[in-house]
Amino acid sequence: MDARLIRCAAIATLPWILSISLNLIRQQRIRVKSLGWVSLMLFIVGPALYGAATLVDKSLIRSAYAANQTGTSGIRHDVLDTDGNATEFFAELERLTADKRLILIIDPAMQLDLPNSRIFMEHLHLRTNEQLAAKQSYNHLPENGILIAAPSDLMHDGKLDTYMELFPEPKIVRQDSSSFMPDWELIYIDTP
Repeated sequence: MDARLIRCAAIATLPWILSISLNLIRQQRIRVKSLGWVSLMLFIVGPALYGAATLVDKSLIRSAYAANQTGTSGIRHDVLDTDGNATEFFAELERLTADKRLILIIDPAMQLDLPNSRIFMEHLHLRTNEQLAAKQSYNHLPENGILIAAPSDLMHDGKLDTYMELFPEPKIVRQDSSSFMPDWELIYIDTP
């Protein structure tokens, strides 16, 4: 789980904790000095420990592969492989879409590294097969076709197949893999 999701919930509970603490003081069920120590721990020591843990995580653990996930815009893309090369991967996608082929990406941050490409975004990795199947089918393919760049996991769980069924027949589907992102598939959908 991403720590950013927990941070908001933790901050939202702090006023509630403060309110309960003030009620306990008014009822004289807790001493002010002990409440001060608890508040110090909650409001200062806790966040400081969280900050230190995050620093260690980012500088020691994630730094080993962060460069592999950082594109030309300087943004790290967590959806990319840790053992790939993000800069070369995005350059490869730019080359493959130079003919104005529409490219489907799964994360909005990826478009920052594809400034000259025609982008179409769908959160394939966040949707279920049922949600993808319930989408309205597309009437036609774009003139120059579509390139879908997605992790191989989406092939194995059937999400890419489910999504490709939304495009009308007849269509030509060709699959390739990226030489710069080993666990990513490049799927070309063209009209015959």
